[in-house]
Amino acid sequence: MRFNTYGGAAAAMAADLVNLGRGGTFDREQVAAVIHRHAPTLPEPAGPEAARIMQWTQQLDAAFGEMSQQRRVDVINALLQQAASRPMISTHDNQPPHLHYHGEGEGVVNRVRAVTATGLAYVLCDEGGHRLGRCADDRCAVVFIDISKGGNRQFCTTRCANRVNAVRHRARQRAMAMAG
Repeated sequence: MRFNTYGGAAAAMAADLVNLGRGGTFDREQVAAVIHRHAPTLPEPAGPEAARIMQWTQQLDAAFGEMSQQRRVDVINALLQQAASRPMISTHDNQPPHLHYHGEGEGVVNRVRAVTATGLAYVLCDEGGHRLGRCADDRCAVVFIDISKGGNRQFCTTRCANRVNAVRHRARQRAMAMAG
């Protein structure tokens, strides 16, 4: 699946930041590494900025998983409103004109908020909200961007899928043994 260049990387950053926050503990270097992996032109956050970015991920988390399309639209619209995105055309680093969803002089926190909210909006509008997934394993809370061709991914990894399918298989076997 090919997403809009801007939306795909920005949405992936949103998912990776949400997953980083799941561990409960994170440090500035981990936050900076996620940002740099998806948006290398954004500045590195200082300690307090990293903490503010991770607070933002609690709101981003609400956009992932099963929900009605209207609910997802409402959640992402609220994110966009909070991000206060100000689109502008940029030509930095000798690149051709392209859109940025934050002003050049804005701090890293506002830039990450604008980029991640806009990235999720692109995925919703271009490919459908069902691609903003949450692992179907009840013991796992990982979120992901479904880039599969069919758009029907349910699990974050094969490991989670195998674990759930093994549990279901054993339950069916027990039920058949009891019925038989």
